[in-house]
Amino acid sequence: MSKQKKNKQSNQLSPENYIRKRARNLPVYKCYISEKWEKARESMIVIVRKHASGNVTFGLYMVDLMCLGVRVSLYDYNILEEEFQEMLKNFEKEAFKFKEIPYTLAHNIIYAAIEYAEEYGFHPVSSFTRVTQYLLEEDNEAIPYIEIRCGDENGNPVYINTEYETQSEKNKILKNLETFAGPDNYTYIDSSEDSDDYDEDDYDKDDYEAAEEEYKQLKDELQDLDNEELKTRFTDALAEVGKTTDFMATVKQLTTIRALTDVILETVITIDENKIVKYFKTLQTYFKTEIINMFDTPNALFQGVQRCSSERLSEIYEEFLDKCYDETEQALEEIQKELGDIPFVKYLELKYSDYSIEEYDEKLNECFKKHPKYLMFKILYYAKSSDSFKRFKTLLQHADEAVTIFEFCEFVNQYVRGYMYRDDYDIEELIAYEIFTKIIESENISIIHADTIIALAKIDKVKKYYGIADFNDSTQGETGATVLE
Repeated sequence: MSKQKKNKQSNQLSPENYIRKRARNLPVYKCYISEKWEKARESMIVIVRKHASGNVTFGLYMVDLMCLGVRVSLYDYNILEEEFQEMLKNFEKEAFKFKEIPYTLAHNIIYAAIEYAEEYGFHPVSSFTRVTQYLLEEDNEAIPYIEIRCGDENGNPVYINTEYETQSEKNKILKNLETFAGPDNYTYIDSSEDSDDYDEDDYDKDDYEAAEEEYKQLKDELQDLDNEELKTRFTDALAEVGKTTDFMATVKQLTTIRALTDVILETVITIDENKIVKYFKTLQTYFKTEIINMFDTPNALFQGVQRCSSERLSEIYEEFLDKCYDETEQALEEIQKELGDIPFVKYLELKYSDYSIEEYDEKLNECFKKHPKYLMFKILYYAKSSDSFKRFKTLLQHADEAVTIFEFCEFVNQYVRGYMYRDDYDIEELIAYEIFTKIIESENISIIHADTIIALAKIDKVKKYYGIADFNDSTQGETGATVLE
């Protein structure tokens, strides 16, 4: 009994859960910002909180005051202060010079950037909303207000094309600016070509080729290596991940691993092309369904809604999305008041509430028991373990009614997440699914972290082929977490 209690407590006090629940009880110890941030309009901010033991927990925030808000955020938990100072020195050697600033200034910079970015449809990275925002004080009147200038001298957004965003992310950023700012009310700077003008056709073609060039060059260089050389390079590359705190250096390391992985899969591991075709056809049956707009009511997603037009439903949902990250409880209360205690509201509560893993599972089980035929609950319930994944895969096939695009996207995203915990798939299935996701995304359906999850699953298969120890064990820490976010 005591052992079980101890394990339960340990789960509750995981680093993420501790930060969400208790970090604000720790005193703010020090705050740092990259020098010349006012001129650069982009800053790296570090907030450090100190434990009674003398150890520290910190959050790091890459903040873009010109357009995108919090672009990158990571943390480390309960480490020796000496380790933190060493990390800071490494940062200064490789990228940034830091200076200390008052917490109030750091807080105002971060939240000014977030508020400005949200005007143009950009939200903080998920690691911020999920964890690192809780290393900051609550954003309320207790924090003295400091005016922070965002955008250019006229207050308009400026987007600088860098290597931080993928090609698809760059396209989405530019579309957002066209929509929310207007064609003549923002500046686009292509840092790779020193061009202030944006031509959509040229951008799609030229920048995509540039982004893929390094990966392709690496693959070409690796093609002539034999199996033993590839294994050595692959093992060495894995061992290097997590040894640097420089974001772009880490990205370069993972690009190398990606290239090595794909070359090994293409030249060393035997791939059955017929099995790929078979899996692809099976995926087509899993995903084949009639899809309708989520606001084409009545539909199963909004079952239980009384006397509410499609237009009003859309407005209510947009109002919820505007508040769900910053004022979650209030947003949930307001949408429940508008729509009633319907399954869709319970789904939003599951998705956006700050539950621990145990609390989430308990709430999901309650919802599924109460509404066993509601598709969103079935998707979440059957996707959560490899034991029930077989039933999960056929949910769309057996849907009683037309499936909304909202339900379809949740199904697609839960499907790809299955590769994070499943072990009952082979490399041919993974390749088939990778091809399938490209087709889905070509129809403007976003699959969250699909490329990252599939890449990690491929790496895992190559590790097992070579009998290499678990990659995750050697790459835990703030740098690896950041890349996955």
